[in-house]
Amino acid sequence: MEKAMEKKFSQIPSPFDNIPEDHPVVFISYSWDNDEHKAWVKKLSNDLRKKYSVYTLLDQNNRGGYDLITFMTKGVQRADRVLLIGTPEYRRKSELYNGGGVKYEDQLITIELYHKMGSSKFIPILREGKFDTSFTSIIETRTGYSMVDDDEYEETLHRLAADLWNNPINAAPALGPKPSFAVTNSHETSNVE
Repeated sequence: MEKAMEKKFSQIPSPFDNIPEDHPVVFISYSWDNDEHKAWVKKLSNDLRKKYSVYTLLDQNNRGGYDLITFMTKGVQRADRVLLIGTPEYRRKSELYNGGGVKYEDQLITIELYHKMGSSKFIPILREGKFDTSFTSIIETRTGYSMVDDDEYEETLHRLAADLWNNPINAAPALGPKPSFAVTNSHETSNVE
């Protein structure tokens, strides 16, 4: 009996066990700049889940004892999209030889982009600074979202969620019907003498 109880409570559920097939899956990459920044990232993840039914993979939701290297590797590989929360500290850690989790994720992302050059899987989300000071060069030139201004948070969140659901708000309209360029008689000149 004691062994059964021990096994029951020692198993750590994986965030990859029950991923819904009909929802976008999003991994969130960010730097642990400070407690305020971590709380903002957690809010973003929670809002995407609660308001827009996006399945987010965020390290802050892991139970104690879960391996972070496995989480990062599987998260980047399994996700439909990866949100990169940019700050100057995020870029600094990406460029360090030993930049911890951010550096590891940057390497995973760089390898995937190398193999899939045209991929739109990685979306920069600017939280602080500018795109060129908050992301590495491989990311800074990608189309992303600025979430620097908290007054525009809900509107930007809505546009981001639409993009994650593959229904972007800024999509170009459908083409109209093919025009006819036939010459009509009204444009012809007459040669009446």
